[in-house]
Amino acid sequence: MKKVYGVLSAVVLMAFVFLGSKGIIKQNAGNSTMGSSVPEEEMAEPDTPQVNFECRNLISKDDREDFVWSWDPIEGSKGYEIDIKYKYLDQDYENYMCIESDKSSYVSFESEDDEYSYLVQVRAFRDEGGSRIYSQWSACSEGHHIESYTEFNSYEEFIDTLSSIIACVGTSEIPEIFYNAASGSCGSPNEGYFLKDIDGDGADEMIIGKNIEFYWEGPTEEFTEVDAIYKLEDGKMTEVEDGRFKGYCWIAKNGAIVSEGPMGAGSYFYTFYDYKKDKMIDEIYEEYDEENEKWHYFLDSKYKTEGTQEKEDEILAKYVRDRFELTPFVVK
Repeated sequence: MKKVYGVLSAVVLMAFVFLGSKGIIKQNAGNSTMGSSVPEEEMAEPDTPQVNFECRNLISKDDREDFVWSWDPIEGSKGYEIDIKYKYLDQDYENYMCIESDKSSYVSFESEDDEYSYLVQVRAFRDEGGSRIYSQWSACSEGHHIESYTEFNSYEEFIDTLSSIIACVGTSEIPEIFYNAASGSCGSPNEGYFLKDIDGDGADEMIIGKNIEFYWEGPTEEFTEVDAIYKLEDGKMTEVEDGRFKGYCWIAKNGAIVSEGPMGAGSYFYTFYDYKKDKMIDEIYEEYDEENEKWHYFLDSKYKTEGTQEKEDEILAKYVRDRFELTPFVVK
């Protein structure tokens, strides 16, 4: 079933949660005559906001669908009036509510089964000499139906959408498809993404991660730590590898995807995965025997095949950490 792209929850409280304590609800609003009781004098009015709907839908953790309208902040304005109209299916639009906010974005909340569409219109205001001065109303921005929030034309569109989402609402409640990319790679200049055909099918995957320095009983190594790997096929984005909960995840120079990290006190693991053939190549599990004060090396996850330190060194020598040039991730 097609999802409503931009639908609001009828629960007015949710608007307050996002917009903050300054939100004021006005009933029967939604046209150019609404607004404050303060007279609008003939003074220079603020610029008119240009509202866009490029953020796509946001999915929060309790299965609501969250959607965002945003606009560039208007210099010198104190806040914004946001006028919302709604309709059910093919009925006519009617006034829903008007709120005031000091934020340059608006989030709506929708239940999975809602089939409402919404029109959002914004004007800026400032207070001057005891009067409130308004801008002209923006053009209406309509929430509409889409097939899926995972549909993208390019990796660049995915990155731009993620950037817009974070600029509007941060990373607390975002669609699952964006979660690892947003949580892992939106901080410092050494974090970003790169494109590489890692499965050999002639089409690039997008790898999101960060370049770090790693030291462990040897010389310092510089390599790219992987947070997530995405695949775009037939206009649909899927996450094919989640590196954030696997200790360190990285790509070896021979193309293997490697995960390593502690499993608890006195234990460590390595897994070496062939993404092209979709199979595990090697595994190493280290366990410290406190009673005998020595390490055991197992070569399978069921701990049936025990190896040696020499065998572990032989396996590790096949996988050299690779470092890639990243396109920096920028929140717009």
